[in-house]
Parts: sequence; structure tokens; C-alpha cells
Amino acid sequence: MASLFDGIGGFPLIWEWLNGKGSCLWASEIEDFPIAVTKEHFPDEAPENDDLIPLF
Repeated sequence: MASLFDGIGGFPLIWEWLNGKGSCLWASEIEDFPIAVTKEHFPDEAPENDDLIPLF
């Protein structure tokens, strides 16, 4: 799964809960607040200062 215009990372969070860690390949968001929330959901996967957050 991939998530374009990811928002707060809800779809990848549920997807990985149902299908296992690493099953969401990437997510993309441009707004600062949603990126910060996604980084909280996936702390080991979020690169610093990047709008494209790979979730694998």
C-alpha cells in the first residue's frame, strides 16, 4: 500500500495494524502538522526534513 496526500497517517496505521509492519511502502504529505503526527505514529521510519516518508 502507498498513501498519497497522507494527512495524519491514519490509513497506513490501520493498514499495518491489519497486514503487518512494513506492508505500507510509502506515504507522502506536504503539510507540517500531518507530517509531525505521522512521525509520531512511525518514529523509526520517518526521515528528518523530508516530505516523502517511506514506511517500510
